Amino acid sequence: MLLIGESLNVISTKIGRAYKERDPKPIQEEALFQREKGMDFIDINLGPAKKDGHELMPWVVQTVQEVVDDVPLALDTSNIGAIEAALKVCKEVPDKPHIINSIMCRPERYEPMVPLAAEYNA
Repeated sequence: MLLIGESLNVISTKIGRAYKERDPKPIQEEALFQREKGMDFIDINLGPAKKDGHELMPWVVQTVQEVVDDVPLALDTSNIGAIEAALKVCKEVPDKPHIINSIMCRPERYEPMVPLAAEYNA
């Protein structure tokens, strides 16, 4: 069984505000809590993040990995640009690949994601 921490989600009032204001403290506190509770992955959920996902997702990844760099991430957005930007900055976790957690089962959505997953072993 794999445990995926789901609390870094844009729908959370506290986390959503932290994303919007680029406030690292609540994000880092939640990431540390998830590691403490034994999560196998920390999910970063931006929702569709159509407007600024390509800037926000890598910022959140770096914010999390400043304090937790030994737990792989689950990148959770349907924004392909945000996924690619995040994969470029993800620090590797030995023997634990990061995962792309939002590949829709429609060719226009998964066809660009599959090469990214292969390139970044995600």
